[in-house]
Amino acid sequence: MLRNAYSVGMKNTIDAQVEFSFRGECHSPTITLDLDSLSVNTETFQALHTVIATRNGIDTYSYLYDAMESCPIVFSNPQGLAVDYLKDNIFDFLGYEKKNNENNLVKQVSQVAQELMGVDDLDGQPELKAALIAAYELGVVSKI
Repeated sequence: MLRNAYSVGMKNTIDAQVEFSFRGECHSPTITLDLDSLSVNTETFQALHTVIATRNGIDTYSYLYDAMESCPIVFSNPQGLAVDYLKDNIFDFLGYEKKNNENNLVKQVSQVAQELMGVDDLDGQPELKAALIAAYELGVVSKI
């Protein structure tokens, strides 16, 4: 079911929130991350406190930001492919990135198979699919 939702163009998003107290006030800045337009990797995850602060008008050189940065980011409301990578409010960025890259590769080799060989359903020809992916990976390794 999720695969179908992903394949028909459902956006891949997830909400990121930090709940904390500062000077007796509760704060919960939140953002929705568009994972399709964001380069999802370890550096992205490390910069999330800064992104959340900036989008919520919190100066990153303030004590408010220092208090926020000391608290964990809680993830919720995953959409699309992100659903499979959220567990107990923790988002598996590396797992998501790997699967998203795989999906993009399959999409690209499917397009090649359709344009050059007239193959409309690459999943129906697993040997051809595996050969095209292997050829791509060989090209990446040998930097052709």
